[in-house]
Amino acid sequence: MTKERAGVDVPTLAGLRDTSRAEALAELSGTLAGVELVPEAVIQQVAELVSRFLGDTAVVRLTAADAVAHAPVAVHDTEASVLKAVRAAVSALPSGLAARDPYAEAIRNRQAVAVIGSVLADLRDALPPASRSTFDSVGMSSALIAPMRARGRVIGTLSLWRRGERAAHSERDRQFVQELADRSALAIDGAQLVERLQKELADRTLAEDNLRLTVELLQRLDEKRRALVESMVSAQEQERKRIAADVHDDSIQAMAAVGIRLQTLRRQIDDPALIGMAHGIEEIVSESVQRLRNLLFQLDPAGLESVGVGRALQTYMEHTFRDTGIVGSVQGTFTHEPSNDLRIIIYRIAQEGLTNVRKHAHASRVMVGLVEDPSGYTVTIRDDGKGFDVADSGARNLPGHLGMRAMLDRAHLAGGWVQTDSAPGEGTSVVIWVPFPGSEIELTGLLLDA
Repeated sequence: MTKERAGVDVPTLAGLRDTSRAEALAELSGTLAGVELVPEAVIQQVAELVSRFLGDTAVVRLTAADAVAHAPVAVHDTEASVLKAVRAAVSALPSGLAARDPYAEAIRNRQAVAVIGSVLADLRDALPPASRSTFDSVGMSSALIAPMRARGRVIGTLSLWRRGERAAHSERDRQFVQELADRSALAIDGAQLVERLQKELADRTLAEDNLRLTVELLQRLDEKRRALVESMVSAQEQERKRIAADVHDDSIQAMAAVGIRLQTLRRQIDDPALIGMAHGIEEIVSESVQRLRNLLFQLDPAGLESVGVGRALQTYMEHTFRDTGIVGSVQGTFTHEPSNDLRIIIYRIAQEGLTNVRKHAHASRVMVGLVEDPSGYTVTIRDDGKGFDVADSGARNLPGHLGMRAMLDRAHLAGGWVQTDSAPGEGTSVVIWVPFPGSEIELTGLLLDA
């Protein structure tokens, strides 16, 4: 019995760890896609997400253009006292890169470097006495320094500092952290690029040919922004597909194996009570498999590219509202299907809205309306549920309305908006609008934002 359980538990736990890492990568991509394109905001978000997931202290350092100075720009730890101590210690480190410095080695070799033993001691000894005692009080035992690589160059490092008795980072950690560092580097590099373009726009608007240069730069900014949107959307969808594949090929298969072994075990039991317990566990396993299959449907909407937004949303409602008593319908259509990245953004925003209906609205009917006008695409989600106070939900961060924040972030990323109209007992109406790529309205919005 013990061997049989061990044969099931090990692949199941391995699959869950892989899924957890994939989910962390997807969360990083999704969160960075929703962060305002300001380098400081992106960098801080990177430090917070990585620190929270791995439980280490995260430090982001950026390399200057001369590749000599290497200064810390963001530090995060979930414990306030540790964060304060590490900030003080890190800020005291010299910004120059010595030849044998592990930071220099990571940048030079473009590979993650483990900091343990004598290497860690050398770094400690490089600190001023006051900072050294602060560093010792935290109890740092090891670190991992990963280069942040983007567009063929290293723009900085992401280092993870581990405290106490925890084991040093494994090779699997090294590969995972390197992927986190590279994905973060793309976001930071993109934010820096947009910041440079915005500064260039501000400078050129002072010239005599103000209007002509403004239009030219806006077009360039729009192209870069759309390229960044496409990259982010593509990365998110690829991560979703990868998670779906991992869940299907690993977690579901492992759970199915558990079910088969339980059936075999039940047939060999004579005690009615034990038979009943085994049958109950089989039902739990079966329900877990079904939940994982529902997750697959959420992650990878089959047919979105081939059947379009309208039919894909109808299929999603039929699947999501199954056994809930909610009747969903789609009215209207888009004359021209959006581009691939815009189609995904529209679908994901509407999907979040419909998920909120299922979880919180207590509705009996939901209508999704699709309209295409000369300026862009409009999706309206209207339900006859219990409704809520929109202002109060924003003030108190009511459960379920964190999804509204995600909807707003995605729409803003595409240059659009989301408006919610609701009141207690009167249902809810959510209107989503995104412009055509490169439209005059979209460029005007960029001008106002600039």
